[in-house]
Amino acid sequence: MNKLLMQHIKNRLPNIKREMCSKILHLKEKIKNYGGNEIEDIEKLRMKLLHCLTKFSNNFSDILEGTGKVLKDSSIKLHGGARIVNIFHVLFKGELEHIGPFKDLSDNNIKTAIKNACGTRLNLFVPDRAFEILVRRQISKLRSPCLACVERVFEELQRVSLTFEWLETKQFYNLKDKIIVTVNKMMQRFVDPTVNFINNLIDIELAYINIKHEDFMTGGEATTKAYTEFINYKTKDKYMFNFLEKKIILKKKPGSINSRELTEIYIIKNLLKSYFKIVKKNIGDMIPKTVMHLLVNKTRKTMQSELVSNIYKDEIFKSLLFEDPEVEKKRIIILVS
Repeated sequence: MNKLLMQHIKNRLPNIKREMCSKILHLKEKIKNYGGNEIEDIEKLRMKLLHCLTKFSNNFSDILEGTGKVLKDSSIKLHGGARIVNIFHVLFKGELEHIGPFKDLSDNNIKTAIKNACGTRLNLFVPDRAFEILVRRQISKLRSPCLACVERVFEELQRVSLTFEWLETKQFYNLKDKIIVTVNKMMQRFVDPTVNFINNLIDIELAYINIKHEDFMTGGEATTKAYTEFINYKTKDKYMFNFLEKKIILKKKPGSINSRELTEIYIIKNLLKSYFKIVKKNIGDMIPKTVMHLLVNKTRKTMQSELVSNIYKDEIFKSLLFEDPEVEKKRIIILVS
């Protein structure tokens, strides 16, 4: 029996030893994560603080690049750089597409604009001024989704700065708060120039209507297309026709638009549709580039230097690296156990 007992002990000892070593390593890692009791040396304080700031900056950049720590909900929700791309190419693009060249613009609005552009004169051709007034009115509608795009990206950057957890933020809660405040102030400082630049882009489009643009429909093309549309419109029984005579006699319904006015409206619509497409293409391409350059990339590239210049100061070392009492208790419990 004694031999059997000794043999059993010998067989079990290696496993017990492995389990104990594993637990010791685990406890050592926990202690390391919770930090030491106190950091007294000023150089150690500097090194510790600089390490924390660098780690935060690197983690932030990694999440935007898609190489950062995988979040718990990363399989079902977009975050970081992927969400910013989604803002550009799904949300922003969708809002732009929703704004058409004739949004909130009726045929009667166009008719009135043409008459106002003529003033006391009787026009022989569709006045250019009517087209310019109307196209500027429609271009102005693009400003709102552009500014909303900036706001969404800014919110995502803020969310990124709050979502990832790292050990030092648990140990030094004053440091975490200081970093978040500093980062938010910095990003807000970049938002204003971004908004100003985007407003300027819209203002530039409004400043000069380039009717010589290579992709813009010519007046002749607009007139030809309008005539075809007018013929097609006649077949919809909105006018009555007398085919017994050589010329078509249009009998207007009360309060409707006459044939000349309808043709002018079609010409204006064709011109609006052609030019609005050019502007939307310009804006759709420039807004994501502007937001990336002036907000996202500047935030990422400037973050570490911003954190160091605002936080890496001797006079606030101890207050920022003041340990959370709860963390200290946990470390003591581990040491005792």
